Amino acid sequence: MKLNFGCGHQKKEGFVNIDCYDTGKQDLVLDLNNLWPWEENSVDEVHMIHFLEHLSPDPTERISFMRQLYHVCKDKAKIKIIVPHPRHDNFLNDPTHVWAITEETFNLFDLEKNKFWRDNGYSNSTFAIEYGVNFKVVEVKRYFEEMTKHLRYAIQNFEALLPIVNNVINQIEIDLEVVK
Repeated sequence: MKLNFGCGHQKKEGFVNIDCYDTGKQDLVLDLNNLWPWEENSVDEVHMIHFLEHLSPDPTERISFMRQLYHVCKDKAKIKIIVPHPRHDNFLNDPTHVWAITEETFNLFDLEKNKFWRDNGYSNSTFAIEYGVNFKVVEVKRYFEEMTKHLRYAIQNFEALLPIVNNVINQIEIDLEVVK
């Protein structure tokens, strides 16, 4: 089974399209902050395109979401996440954007990284250990603003500027794999 969370008006063929609002495009109206109807280990793939940043201002609900996601996914399930970059006006200007997701966010749910942090005295949160989940970041893609693409080649140490400069990257894609 393939799930498309927060589909809005973007229905994906071959997926169960889910949204909490009745747009007429979804297959299922469901608030994903509540319990999910899918069986354990029943999902092969999940897409979340401009969805997670809206999820919940409550970190407890975000962690619950990640636990449910892990529960319903099969081993090696693929998860595709696209969110606005938290240093872009597209994220900052929308009052419904409540979860600033960075390239590092899902390392908090990676068991191997959590064990390394714990064993080496890091102060990072270790959600994979605490909540029994394990998501591997497979790939991160940055989508640059058209007007800033040329700066990568013109400015020395451009990569070092990315954490401090706004409106350079408009969105990021994070591909995860479930490890059970």
